Amino acid sequence: KRLVREMVSEGRLVRVGRTHYALPREDDTVEGRVQRHPDGFGFIVPDSGKGDLYVHPRNLDSIFHGDRVRARIVRKNARGRDEAIIVKVVEPSRRRVMGILRSDPGGASVEAYDRGYPAGILIGKGETGGAKDGQVVGVEVTDPPSPRREARGRVVEILGYPDEPGIDIRTIVRKYELREEFPPEAIAGAEGCPHPIPGRELARREDFRSKPIVTIDGESAMDFDDAVLAERRMEGGYRLEVHIADVAHYVAQGSALDREALLRGTSVYFPGTAIPMLPPRLSSGLCSLNPGVDRLTLSVILEIDSRGGIVSHRFAEGVIRSRERMTYTDVAKILEESDPAACRRYEALVEHFRVMEELAAILNAKRRRRGTIDFDLPEPEILLDLQGGTLGIAPARRNVAHRIIEEFLLAANEAVSAHLFHLQVPSLYRVHERPDPLKMGK
Repeated sequence: KRLVREMVSEGRLVRVGRTHYALPREDDTVEGRVQRHPDGFGFIVPDSGKGDLYVHPRNLDSIFHGDRVRARIVRKNARGRDEAIIVKVVEPSRRRVMGILRSDPGGASVEAYDRGYPAGILIGKGETGGAKDGQVVGVEVTDPPSPRREARGRVVEILGYPDEPGIDIRTIVRKYELREEFPPEAIAGAEGCPHPIPGRELARREDFRSKPIVTIDGESAMDFDDAVLAERRMEGGYRLEVHIADVAHYVAQGSALDREALLRGTSVYFPGTAIPMLPPRLSSGLCSLNPGVDRLTLSVILEIDSRGGIVSHRFAEGVIRSRERMTYTDVAKILEESDPAACRRYEALVEHFRVMEELAAILNAKRRRRGTIDFDLPEPEILLDLQGGTLGIAPARRNVAHRIIEEFLLAANEAVSAHLFHLQVPSLYRVHERPDPLKMGK
Protein backbone atom coordinates (compact mmCIF):
# COMPACT_ATOMS: atom_id res chain seq x y z
CA LYS A 1 0.00 0.00 0.00
CA ARG A 2 2.83 2.36 0.82
CA LEU A 3 4.46 1.75 -2.56
CA VAL A 4 1.16 2.28 -4.34
CA ARG A 5 0.61 5.57 -2.49
CA GLU A 6 4.10 6.69 -3.45
CA MET A 7 3.50 5.82 -7.10
CA VAL A 8 0.24 7.79 -7.06
CA SER A 9 1.94 10.83 -5.49
CA GLU A 10 4.68 10.63 -8.13
CA GLY A 11 2.12 10.44 -10.94
CA ARG A 12 3.18 6.96 -12.04
CA LEU A 13 -0.22 5.53 -11.11
CA VAL A 14 -3.68 7.08 -11.25
CA ARG A 15 -6.35 6.26 -8.69
CA VAL A 16 -9.71 5.54 -10.33
CA GLY A 17 -12.43 5.12 -7.70
CA ARG A 18 -11.68 3.81 -4.22
CA THR A 19 -9.82 0.61 -5.01
CA HIS A 20 -8.90 0.75 -8.69
CA TYR A 21 -5.73 2.13 -10.25
CA ALA A 22 -4.54 2.68 -13.80
CA LEU A 23 -1.46 3.77 -15.69
CA PRO A 24 -1.67 7.48 -16.61
CA ARG A 25 -1.67 8.43 -20.28
CA GLU A 26 -0.06 11.78 -21.08
CA ASP A 27 -2.71 12.62 -23.66
CA ASP A 28 -5.37 11.99 -21.00
CA THR A 29 -4.03 14.46 -18.45
CA VAL A 30 -4.70 18.17 -17.97
CA GLU A 31 -2.81 20.76 -15.97
CA GLY A 32 -4.48 23.69 -14.26
CA ARG A 33 -5.25 25.56 -11.02
CA VAL A 34 -7.56 24.26 -8.32
CA GLN A 35 -10.48 26.39 -7.15
CA ARG A 36 -11.97 24.99 -3.97
CA HIS A 37 -15.60 25.65 -3.11
CA PRO A 38 -16.55 26.25 0.55
CA ASP A 39 -18.91 23.25 0.34
CA GLY A 40 -15.99 20.88 -0.20
CA PHE A 41 -15.95 20.17 -3.93
CA GLY A 42 -13.79 22.05 -6.38
CA PHE A 43 -12.85 22.75 -9.98
CA ILE A 44 -9.71 22.68 -12.06
CA VAL A 45 -9.27 25.62 -14.40
CA PRO A 46 -7.13 24.15 -17.21
CA ASP A 47 -4.09 26.07 -18.48
CA SER A 48 -5.41 25.43 -21.99
CA GLY A 49 -8.43 27.66 -21.33
CA LYS A 50 -10.91 24.86 -22.04
CA GLY A 51 -13.89 24.17 -19.79
CA ASP A 52 -13.49 23.74 -16.03
CA LEU A 53 -13.30 20.22 -14.61
CA TYR A 54 -15.29 19.13 -11.57
CA VAL A 55 -13.38 17.52 -8.68
CA HIS A 56 -15.23 15.45 -6.05
CA PRO A 57 -14.55 16.34 -2.38
CA ARG A 58 -12.90 12.94 -1.74
CA ASN A 59 -10.18 13.91 -4.22
CA LEU A 60 -9.42 17.21 -2.48
CA ASP A 61 -8.44 16.10 1.01
CA SER A 62 -4.81 17.23 0.74
CA ILE A 63 -5.25 19.80 -2.02
CA PHE A 64 -5.14 23.55 -1.37
CA HIS A 65 -6.96 26.33 -3.18
CA GLY A 66 -4.63 27.62 -5.89
CA ASP A 67 -2.48 24.49 -6.22
CA ARG A 68 -1.41 23.85 -9.78
CA VAL A 69 -2.11 20.19 -10.49
CA ARG A 70 -2.07 17.51 -13.13
CA ALA A 71 -5.44 15.77 -13.43
CA ARG A 72 -7.09 13.04 -15.48
CA ILE A 73 -10.64 13.18 -16.82
CA VAL A 74 -12.40 10.01 -15.67
CA ARG A 75 -16.11 10.45 -16.34
CA LYS A 76 -19.02 12.79 -16.79
CA ASN A 77 -20.97 13.41 -13.60
CA ALA A 78 -24.77 13.47 -13.24
CA ARG A 79 -24.92 17.04 -14.53
CA GLY A 80 -22.95 16.19 -17.66
CA ARG A 81 -19.81 18.00 -16.49
CA ASP A 82 -16.40 16.41 -17.02
CA GLU A 83 -15.09 15.07 -13.71
CA ALA A 84 -11.38 14.74 -13.05
CA ILE A 85 -9.15 13.17 -10.45
CA ILE A 86 -5.93 14.84 -9.36
CA VAL A 87 -2.84 12.86 -10.25
CA LYS A 88 -0.12 15.12 -8.92
CA VAL A 89 0.50 18.57 -7.41
CA VAL A 90 2.77 20.27 -9.93
CA GLU A 91 3.18 23.58 -8.09
CA PRO A 92 1.93 24.19 -4.54
CA SER A 93 -0.04 27.37 -3.99
CA ARG A 94 0.88 30.07 -1.53
CA ARG A 95 -0.50 28.83 1.75
CA ARG A 96 -0.31 31.99 3.83
CA VAL A 97 -3.70 33.50 4.58
CA MET A 98 -4.33 36.88 6.22
CA GLY A 99 -7.08 37.46 8.77
CA ILE A 100 -8.04 38.63 12.26
CA LEU A 101 -7.24 36.49 15.28
CA ARG A 102 -10.14 35.64 17.59
CA SER A 103 -9.11 34.04 20.86
CA ASP A 104 -10.97 33.02 24.02
CA PRO A 105 -10.45 30.45 26.79
CA GLY A 106 -11.80 27.75 24.47
CA GLY A 107 -9.11 28.26 21.83
CA ALA A 108 -8.20 30.48 18.90
CA SER A 109 -9.21 30.86 15.29
CA VAL A 110 -8.65 33.34 12.48
CA GLU A 111 -11.38 35.10 10.51
CA ALA A 112 -9.76 34.83 7.08
CA TYR A 113 -9.98 37.61 4.51
CA ASP A 114 -9.85 34.86 1.87
CA ARG A 115 -13.38 33.71 0.94
CA GLY A 116 -12.06 30.18 0.52
CA TYR A 117 -12.13 29.86 4.33
CA PRO A 118 -15.70 30.89 5.28
CA ALA A 119 -15.61 28.94 8.56
CA GLY A 120 -12.28 30.43 9.56
CA ILE A 121 -9.01 28.67 10.41
CA LEU A 122 -8.50 26.84 13.69
CA ILE A 123 -5.23 27.68 15.42
CA GLY A 124 -3.64 24.93 17.46
CA LYS A 125 -2.76 25.37 21.11
CA GLY A 126 0.50 27.28 21.42
CA GLU A 127 0.44 28.17 17.70
CA THR A 128 -0.73 31.82 17.99
CA GLY A 129 2.84 33.13 17.90
CA GLY A 130 2.08 35.59 20.70
CA ALA A 131 -0.66 37.36 18.72
CA LYS A 132 -3.45 39.04 20.67
CA ASP A 133 -7.18 38.96 20.10
CA GLY A 134 -8.22 41.33 17.32
CA GLN A 135 -4.82 41.60 15.63
CA VAL A 136 -4.25 41.09 11.91
CA VAL A 137 -2.08 38.02 11.42
CA GLY A 138 -0.63 35.84 8.72
CA VAL A 139 -1.49 32.15 9.00
CA GLU A 140 0.32 29.21 7.46
CA VAL A 141 -2.45 26.76 6.60
CA THR A 142 -1.41 23.23 7.49
CA ASP A 143 -4.69 21.42 6.72
CA PRO A 144 -7.14 22.59 4.05
CA PRO A 145 -10.86 22.79 4.86
CA SER A 146 -13.23 19.97 4.00
CA PRO A 147 -16.94 19.24 4.55
CA ARG A 148 -15.95 17.33 7.70
CA ARG A 149 -13.56 19.80 9.31
CA GLU A 150 -12.37 23.37 9.38
CA ALA A 151 -9.00 24.39 8.06
CA ARG A 152 -6.13 24.36 10.54
CA GLY A 153 -3.00 26.44 10.70
CA ARG A 154 -0.52 28.39 12.79
CA VAL A 155 0.22 32.09 13.09
CA VAL A 156 3.54 32.97 11.45
CA GLU A 157 3.30 36.79 11.34
CA ILE A 158 1.70 39.60 13.35
CA LEU A 159 0.93 42.81 11.45
CA GLY A 160 -0.91 44.83 14.11
CA TYR A 161 -4.44 46.06 14.78
CA PRO A 162 -6.81 46.85 11.88
CA ASP A 163 -7.04 50.59 12.69
CA GLU A 164 -3.27 51.21 12.67
CA PRO A 165 -2.04 53.50 9.83
CA GLY A 166 -0.78 51.54 6.84
CA ILE A 167 -2.04 48.17 8.07
CA ASP A 168 -4.27 47.74 5.01
CA ILE A 169 -1.34 48.12 2.62
CA ARG A 170 0.86 45.78 4.67
CA THR A 171 -1.94 43.22 4.65
CA ILE A 172 -2.30 43.34 0.87
CA VAL A 173 1.47 43.11 0.40
CA ARG A 174 1.60 39.96 2.54
CA LYS A 175 -1.58 38.45 1.12
CA TYR A 176 -0.33 38.59 -2.46
CA GLU A 177 3.34 38.09 -1.55
CA LEU A 178 4.37 41.27 -3.30
CA ARG A 179 8.10 41.81 -3.54
CA GLU A 180 8.96 44.95 -1.59
CA GLU A 181 12.75 44.71 -1.37
CA PHE A 182 15.04 44.44 -4.39
CA PRO A 183 17.82 41.83 -4.35
CA PRO A 184 21.40 43.19 -4.22
CA GLU A 185 22.14 42.19 -7.82
CA ALA A 186 19.13 44.19 -9.10
CA ILE A 187 20.18 47.22 -7.04
CA ALA A 188 23.73 46.86 -8.40
CA GLY A 189 22.37 46.67 -11.95
CA ALA A 190 20.44 49.91 -11.48
CA GLU A 191 23.38 51.68 -9.84
CA GLY A 192 25.56 50.63 -12.77
CA CYS A 193 23.44 52.52 -15.31
CA PRO A 194 25.50 55.52 -16.44
CA HIS A 195 24.43 59.07 -15.63
CA PRO A 196 24.70 61.54 -17.19
CA ILE A 197 23.93 59.88 -20.51
CA PRO A 198 27.18 59.14 -22.41
CA GLY A 199 27.89 61.40 -25.37
CA ARG A 200 28.09 58.51 -27.83
CA GLU A 201 24.53 57.47 -26.88
CA LEU A 202 23.23 61.02 -27.32
CA ALA A 203 24.97 61.31 -30.70
CA ARG A 204 23.24 58.27 -32.18
CA ARG A 205 19.73 59.36 -31.11
CA GLU A 206 17.32 61.87 -32.57
CA ASP A 207 17.54 65.04 -30.48
CA PHE A 208 14.18 66.52 -29.36
CA ARG A 209 15.61 68.52 -26.43
CA SER A 210 14.96 71.95 -27.94
CA LYS A 211 11.20 71.30 -28.26
CA PRO A 212 8.51 72.34 -25.73
CA ILE A 213 7.65 68.75 -24.80
CA VAL A 214 5.73 68.23 -21.53
CA THR A 215 4.37 65.46 -19.34
CA ILE A 216 0.74 65.65 -18.21
CA ASP A 217 -0.27 63.47 -15.24
CA GLY A 218 -2.30 63.53 -12.05
CA GLU A 219 -1.15 65.47 -9.00
CA SER A 220 -0.28 62.26 -7.16
CA ALA A 221 1.70 60.65 -10.01
CA MET A 222 5.02 59.25 -8.79
CA ASP A 223 6.73 58.65 -12.14
CA PHE A 224 6.28 59.99 -15.65
CA ASP A 225 6.23 57.48 -18.50
CA ASP A 226 5.08 59.58 -21.45
CA ALA A 227 5.54 63.10 -22.79
CA VAL A 228 3.77 64.82 -25.70
CA LEU A 229 3.96 67.68 -28.17
CA ALA A 230 1.48 68.82 -30.85
CA GLU A 231 2.29 71.39 -33.54
CA ARG A 232 0.47 72.78 -36.57
CA ARG A 233 2.08 71.95 -39.91
CA MET A 234 2.74 74.80 -42.35
CA GLU A 235 1.12 72.78 -45.14
CA GLY A 236 -1.95 72.08 -43.00
CA GLY A 237 -2.77 69.47 -40.41
CA TYR A 238 -0.71 68.60 -37.36
CA ARG A 239 2.45 66.90 -36.17
CA LEU A 240 2.08 64.78 -33.02
CA GLU A 241 5.01 63.50 -31.00
CA VAL A 242 4.55 60.90 -28.25
CA HIS A 243 7.69 60.04 -26.28
CA ILE A 244 7.80 56.97 -24.04
CA ALA A 245 10.59 56.36 -21.52
CA ASP A 246 13.10 53.92 -23.04
CA VAL A 247 13.26 51.43 -20.18
CA ALA A 248 14.67 48.67 -22.40
CA HIS A 249 17.86 50.69 -22.89
CA TYR A 250 18.69 50.19 -19.21
CA VAL A 251 17.22 46.71 -18.69
CA ALA A 252 19.14 44.20 -20.78
CA GLN A 253 17.39 40.95 -21.61
CA GLY A 254 18.31 38.24 -19.11
CA SER A 255 19.98 40.65 -16.70
CA ALA A 256 19.32 40.72 -12.94
CA LEU A 257 17.06 43.75 -13.50
CA ASP A 258 15.14 41.89 -16.20
CA ARG A 259 14.70 38.77 -14.06
CA GLU A 260 13.44 40.81 -11.10
CA ALA A 261 11.05 42.80 -13.31
CA LEU A 262 9.69 39.53 -14.72
CA LEU A 263 8.97 38.23 -11.22
CA ARG A 264 7.12 41.44 -10.33
CA GLY A 265 5.27 41.76 -13.63
CA THR A 266 4.24 45.36 -13.00
CA SER A 267 4.47 48.21 -10.55
CA VAL A 268 1.76 48.08 -7.87
CA TYR A 269 0.14 51.39 -6.92
CA PHE A 270 -1.52 52.17 -3.60
CA PRO A 271 -3.01 55.49 -2.48
CA GLY A 272 0.00 57.66 -1.73
CA THR A 273 2.67 55.04 -2.41
CA ALA A 274 3.79 52.35 -4.83
CA ILE A 275 5.91 49.21 -5.10
CA PRO A 276 7.86 49.77 -8.33
CA MET A 277 8.80 47.12 -10.87
CA LEU A 278 12.33 48.52 -11.10
CA PRO A 279 14.60 49.99 -8.39
CA PRO A 280 13.94 53.67 -7.60
CA ARG A 281 17.09 54.84 -9.41
CA LEU A 282 15.34 53.75 -12.62
CA SER A 283 11.61 53.89 -11.83
CA SER A 284 11.62 57.43 -10.45
CA GLY A 285 14.98 58.48 -11.86
CA LEU A 286 16.52 57.58 -15.21
CA CYS A 287 13.30 56.06 -16.62
CA SER A 288 11.02 58.85 -15.40
CA LEU A 289 10.63 61.82 -17.77
CA ASN A 290 11.29 64.44 -15.11
CA PRO A 291 11.42 68.09 -16.21
CA GLY A 292 14.69 69.84 -17.03
CA VAL A 293 16.83 66.71 -17.40
CA ASP A 294 17.87 64.60 -20.40
CA ARG A 295 15.94 61.37 -20.75
CA LEU A 296 16.08 58.59 -23.35
CA THR A 297 12.86 57.75 -25.16
CA LEU A 298 11.23 55.65 -27.82
CA SER A 299 9.34 58.19 -29.90
CA VAL A 300 6.38 58.06 -32.27
CA ILE A 301 6.10 60.95 -34.76
CA LEU A 302 2.78 61.23 -36.61
CA GLU A 303 1.76 63.59 -39.42
CA ILE A 304 -2.02 64.02 -39.18
CA ASP A 305 -4.42 65.73 -41.59
CA SER A 306 -7.28 68.06 -40.65
CA ARG A 307 -9.76 65.16 -40.32
CA GLY A 308 -7.52 63.03 -38.09
CA GLY A 309 -6.13 60.74 -40.78
CA ILE A 310 -2.52 59.57 -40.36
CA VAL A 311 -0.58 60.96 -43.32
CA SER A 312 2.71 59.37 -42.26
CA HIS A 313 4.35 57.87 -39.22
CA ARG A 314 7.84 57.04 -38.09
CA PHE A 315 9.58 55.81 -34.96
CA ALA A 316 12.82 56.94 -33.40
CA GLU A 317 15.14 56.34 -30.50
CA GLY A 318 15.24 59.84 -29.05
CA VAL A 319 16.39 62.06 -26.22
CA ILE A 320 14.12 64.71 -24.71
CA ARG A 321 14.24 67.33 -21.98
CA SER A 322 10.73 67.90 -20.66
CA ARG A 323 9.87 71.59 -20.18
CA GLU A 324 7.30 71.09 -17.43
CA ARG A 325 5.69 68.49 -15.22
CA MET A 326 2.08 69.48 -15.97
CA THR A 327 -0.97 68.22 -14.10
CA TYR A 328 -4.41 67.57 -15.54
CA THR A 329 -5.75 70.29 -13.24
CA ASP A 330 -3.33 73.00 -14.41
CA VAL A 331 -3.91 72.23 -18.10
CA ALA A 332 -7.68 72.34 -17.53
CA LYS A 333 -7.32 75.70 -15.77
CA ILE A 334 -5.65 77.06 -18.89
CA LEU A 335 -7.98 75.53 -21.49
CA GLU A 336 -11.34 75.39 -19.71
CA GLU A 337 -11.14 78.32 -17.30
CA SER A 338 -8.54 80.67 -18.85
CA ASP A 339 -7.25 81.03 -15.29
CA PRO A 340 -5.02 84.17 -15.22
CA ALA A 341 -2.49 82.77 -12.73
CA ALA A 342 -2.07 79.48 -14.63
CA CYS A 343 -1.83 81.29 -17.98
CA ARG A 344 0.89 83.60 -16.62
CA ARG A 345 2.86 80.76 -15.04
CA TYR A 346 2.89 78.67 -18.24
CA GLU A 347 2.77 81.55 -20.71
CA ALA A 348 5.31 79.99 -23.08
CA LEU A 349 3.21 76.81 -23.34
CA VAL A 350 -0.36 78.13 -23.49
CA GLU A 351 -0.54 78.13 -27.29
CA HIS A 352 0.86 74.59 -27.42
CA PHE A 353 -1.91 73.41 -25.09
CA ARG A 354 -4.52 75.00 -27.36
CA VAL A 355 -3.08 73.14 -30.34
CA MET A 356 -3.23 69.92 -28.29
CA GLU A 357 -6.89 70.58 -27.53
CA GLU A 358 -7.66 71.13 -31.24
CA LEU A 359 -5.90 67.94 -32.31
CA ALA A 360 -7.47 65.85 -29.54
CA ALA A 361 -10.95 66.99 -30.61
CA ILE A 362 -10.18 66.04 -34.23
CA LEU A 363 -8.87 62.61 -33.24
CA ASN A 364 -11.90 62.02 -31.02
CA ALA A 365 -14.28 63.00 -33.82
CA LYS A 366 -12.53 60.55 -36.14
CA ARG A 367 -12.90 57.75 -33.58
CA ARG A 368 -16.59 58.52 -33.18
CA ARG A 369 -17.08 58.31 -36.94
CA ARG A 370 -15.54 54.83 -36.75
CA GLY A 371 -18.08 53.83 -34.09
CA THR A 372 -15.85 53.94 -31.01
CA ILE A 373 -17.61 53.82 -27.65
CA ASP A 374 -16.56 56.39 -25.04
CA PHE A 375 -17.70 55.23 -21.62
CA ASP A 376 -16.40 58.29 -19.74
CA LEU A 377 -17.20 56.68 -16.39
CA PRO A 378 -16.22 58.43 -13.13
CA GLU A 379 -13.17 56.99 -11.36
CA PRO A 380 -12.78 56.98 -7.58
CA GLU A 381 -10.09 59.12 -5.97
CA ILE A 382 -9.03 58.15 -2.44
CA LEU A 383 -8.35 61.12 -0.19
CA LEU A 384 -5.65 60.63 2.47
CA ASP A 385 -4.55 62.59 5.51
CA LEU A 386 -0.91 63.30 6.41
CA GLN A 387 -0.63 60.02 8.35
CA GLY A 388 -1.94 57.94 5.43
CA GLY A 389 -5.42 57.49 6.88
CA THR A 390 -8.42 57.56 4.55
CA LEU A 391 -10.43 60.77 4.66
CA GLY A 392 -12.92 59.71 2.04
CA ILE A 393 -13.52 58.69 -1.57
CA ALA A 394 -14.59 61.22 -4.18
CA PRO A 395 -15.21 60.90 -7.92
CA ALA A 396 -12.16 62.07 -9.87
CA ARG A 397 -13.25 64.77 -12.30
CA ARG A 398 -12.27 64.13 -15.92
CA ASN A 399 -11.35 67.17 -17.94
CA VAL A 400 -9.93 68.19 -21.30
CA ALA A 401 -6.38 67.27 -20.24
CA HIS A 402 -7.37 63.65 -19.62
CA ARG A 403 -8.93 63.49 -23.08
CA ILE A 404 -5.82 64.99 -24.69
CA ILE A 405 -3.53 62.32 -23.25
CA GLU A 406 -5.98 59.52 -24.03
CA GLU A 407 -6.35 60.55 -27.67
CA PHE A 408 -2.62 61.04 -28.19
CA LEU A 409 -1.65 57.70 -26.64
CA LEU A 410 -4.39 55.89 -28.57
CA ALA A 411 -3.10 57.39 -31.82
CA ALA A 412 0.47 56.33 -31.00
CA ASN A 413 -0.60 52.80 -30.02
CA GLU A 414 -2.64 52.39 -33.21
CA ALA A 415 0.33 53.50 -35.30
CA VAL A 416 2.63 51.00 -33.60
CA SER A 417 0.05 48.18 -33.89
CA ALA A 418 -0.54 48.86 -37.59
CA HIS A 419 3.21 48.95 -38.21
CA LEU A 420 3.76 45.59 -36.51
CA PHE A 421 0.75 44.11 -38.31
CA HIS A 422 2.04 45.11 -41.74
CA LEU A 423 5.49 43.75 -40.89
CA GLN A 424 3.77 40.48 -39.84
CA VAL A 425 5.61 40.58 -36.52
CA PRO A 426 4.14 38.21 -33.90
CA SER A 427 2.48 40.44 -31.31
CA LEU A 428 0.06 40.33 -28.39
CA TYR A 429 -3.28 42.01 -29.02
CA ARG A 430 -6.09 42.78 -26.64
CA VAL A 431 -9.35 41.97 -28.43
CA HIS A 432 -12.75 43.11 -27.18
CA GLU A 433 -15.82 41.13 -28.15
CA ARG A 434 -18.64 42.94 -29.94
CA PRO A 435 -20.97 44.63 -27.43
CA ASP A 436 -24.41 43.16 -26.73
CA PRO A 437 -26.87 44.88 -29.13
CA LEU A 438 -29.55 44.91 -26.42
CA LYS A 439 -27.26 46.73 -24.00
CA MET A 440 -26.22 49.14 -26.75
CA GLY A 441 -29.86 50.10 -27.24
CA LYS A 442 -30.40 51.06 -23.59
